[in-house]
Amino acid sequence: MEHVLGKSDGTTLMEHIEDCLGVYSQLKNTLPSLPDVTNLSNFWELLFYIIYFHDWGKCHTEFQKILKDVKPNYWNYQRHEIYSAPFVEKLDLNDEEKILIQRAIIGHHKTFNELIDKLKSEEDMELEYQLKWKRKKRDFHPENFINNLQYNLNYDYLKYLIEKFGDVYQKFTANTRKELTKEVDFQAQQHPVRSIAESTHKTVFNPDQKSYWQNILLWGSTKICDHYGSAKIKQINSFTEKDFNFLSHLGKELKEKGQGFYSHQKKCFEKTGNCILVAPTGSGKTEAAIGWLKKQVCEYQGRAFYILPYTASINAMHQRLIKDFSKETELKGEKLIGIQHGKLTQYIASLYEETGEQNVSVMKKNDEIKNLRDLYKKMIYPLKVATPFQVLKYCYGVKGFEMGFTELVGAKLIFDEIHAYDEITFAQILTSLQYFIKHFQCKVMVMTATLPSFMLNELQKVLDVQLPIKADSNLLKKFDRHRIKIREGIIFDQIEKIKVLFEKKKRLIIVCNTVKNAQEIFTLLKKTVKISENEIALLHSRFNSLDRNKKEKQA
Repeated sequence: MEHVLGKSDGTTLMEHIEDCLGVYSQLKNTLPSLPDVTNLSNFWELLFYIIYFHDWGKCHTEFQKILKDVKPNYWNYQRHEIYSAPFVEKLDLNDEEKILIQRAIIGHHKTFNELIDKLKSEEDMELEYQLKWKRKKRDFHPENFINNLQYNLNYDYLKYLIEKFGDVYQKFTANTRKELTKEVDFQAQQHPVRSIAESTHKTVFNPDQKSYWQNILLWGSTKICDHYGSAKIKQINSFTEKDFNFLSHLGKELKEKGQGFYSHQKKCFEKTGNCILVAPTGSGKTEAAIGWLKKQVCEYQGRAFYILPYTASINAMHQRLIKDFSKETELKGEKLIGIQHGKLTQYIASLYEETGEQNVSVMKKNDEIKNLRDLYKKMIYPLKVATPFQVLKYCYGVKGFEMGFTELVGAKLIFDEIHAYDEITFAQILTSLQYFIKHFQCKVMVMTATLPSFMLNELQKVLDVQLPIKADSNLLKKFDRHRIKIREGIIFDQIEKIKVLFEKKKRLIIVCNTVKNAQEIFTLLKKTVKISENEIALLHSRFNSLDRNKKEKQA
């Protein structure tokens, strides 16, 4: 039995199936809303069947040669998934349930379009057989589906998989033992691409139909189990109430100082469901958001996203939350807080320079950076700090969108600095939130220090929030600390004033509306003011990502 492989690294087929089912068990705990969202009370049972059967086609003797790095004789670039689908007939299920399972199985690697494009007609296969394969003394065309089922599968191993089904079902579902007793009539089987993929492709699906999400989310869950199982991932972390203990300790520390949490923070801590918070910078919006998150995940698990507009603020928040969650938790913050944005490799590389081993080869360093980047892209971490585009992109059907949608089921979305987006991005966020709330049972918290009334009104409609939570008026007076002076002229007219402030050791941010102006003022100040290299920094969009990260830390 150890000679039938599931992966080219030597993992047997049964080992791979059990690796995938290990991920399946984790998924049941981390995404409990999937049965409700899909309106499938037996969602987890159907997913178990999909995972158990999804790779049976790898028992094909020619495909085994590929896994063992031996040139196959008659494989002809087929897909192993199509030879897994017929065995679903062994299950005692209705036709609709069997079709759901078969769709997920045959689509867990290639899209239906790709499978359909590659499918040959019976006439083309017959012609090709006469011109090529018959001369090679082949009894049938290599892509003849029925003959492959009858003559090219390892039936000793398939019998073993059938016998093991009861034990594996009981182990991973904790349900009463079941056996596979129904027989499969191979002569009556149609090619799955023709009977399943083509018919599905012709069907018009609507997101308002439950069948749409049954297919998409079973498909996405299958891919997660298969991909993570192949990567030997054993643990998908989830929040526990203890992970948030640092908030209680912070509250005690504040009480000892005679302060305690602000009223708007306390209201967020108790809020169930969607929430809008308007409070000034420095008034503890992050703590309010984490307290809100605690309330949501302790009632019902789901992945969480802390969404910010800028890479620099995302990196800083990632480090902050790791530090906070490392104070009072069984799992360290590094196991709970992930990060995702377009410059992730550069960010991880800069972290590695600070915290990683110094005397390692470049190859090992690059491998560790790649591995961490790949982990951050997966749903292993219960909270990810990300840009909105890492969530919105799934609405545009990018590669892996069905896994992204699955991760969003029951998700808790925290949008910080919502006022920072342009009108197009803000509209995309609004439309996507409406979609996620309607179809995925997402809970959303939006935070801002200041927000135009028309934006606030639109958010209230989408989130169905009657009254935003606001900081009280006395607190607002305490945070009234800015004074604005408008001066005539351009920025270069203020050089002498800037020099005086430098000499008085004031902290300054000089903001220019072009890169050229920023460069000129930087050069001018370095020439005319006595200031060391570590006291002044130039930051603009034309630096590469690595240098930009260093400059942001310096600033």
